[in-house]
Amino acid sequence: WNRFSDYYDSGFFHRYHSQHLGDIQYKVFWYAFELAWQWQLTEKLDFNFGFTPGIPLAMSFSAGLTYWPHRFEKKIEQPKVHLGRRKNPPVSAN
Repeated sequence: WNRFSDYYDSGFFHRYHSQHLGDIQYKVFWYAFELAWQWQLTEKLDFNFGFTPGIPLAMSFSAGLTYWPHRFEKKIEQPKVHLGRRKNPPVSAN
């Protein structure tokens, strides 16, 4: 944002100069959570949408695609447990 000529810096973001990325702005929120949704479009492609509320200061939205080259190709067989039937208990003479 600071590269735009009409940008007003309120001091909300911190500024940093990275050797690899150049001038960057960042803000760290120590509390947050993300709400994420994932929709399967095809057998190997999903659409993702996320929302991170940092209310009252900021809100973040994200969207993307996830490609699964080997999505659940082999199902793991659950172990089967067979319990033998118990024979009729002995009848006690009372």
